[in-house]
Amino acid sequence: MREATRIRPDIQWIPTGVDTTIFQGSINRTCGAPWHLVQVAGLNKVKDQETLLKAVRQVATVCPHITLDCIGVDVLNGRVQALAHDLGIADLVRFHGVLAVDEIAPFYHKAHLFVQSSLHESMGAAVLEASAAGSPNRRNQRLELFAEMAPRAAVAVPVSDPGALAKGILELLKDSRRRESLALAARNFARTYGADWTVAQFEAMYSQLVPHSH
Repeated sequence: MREATRIRPDIQWIPTGVDTTIFQGSINRTCGAPWHLVQVAGLNKVKDQETLLKAVRQVATVCPHITLDCIGVDVLNGRVQALAHDLGIADLVRFHGVLAVDEIAPFYHKAHLFVQSSLHESMGAAVLEASAAGSPNRRNQRLELFAEMAPRAAVAVPVSDPGALAKGILELLKDSRRRESLALAARNFARTYGADWTVAQFEAMYSQLVPHSH
């Protein structure tokens, strides 16, 4: 958003909010192992699960009692699952495929961290879903929402850097106060920019652009 305003000062930033009532939940999580991470994203090259799995392998050397739930359609024909096996973490990563919204919500509520490893995102709806559910967010730096949420409501690391991602995950797992602070701020952000807010913004914009009929 900040970069875009250099080109068009009158640009409007309208995130695609989610129905927070579907995902609403407590920010409280267990303060110890087993640790739960979740990613909701299609298995494809843009989502860069390779970086995520390599990071999880590094995290597991310090926190062996950790699991990663991956939810999303697989368009790589099992290559991500094969990589998990080759990295020796197949027993730590669970692939659930495509799930309905009401089936995804419990994963958010259980997760100590929502992890986004995408190379880039135009929006990142899953980020707001996880935020609404009270999951603190660890993500890369090329998300449009990052500039608006970080550092108070999200934490970022360099793109395609497993070591940096692993370090960031470990830091947050060891700091329950930081996790709770991020989760609270993220939940408030998701509630502020929810689905109703998005609809209202678009309606206001259209009313300005389209002449009123007489």
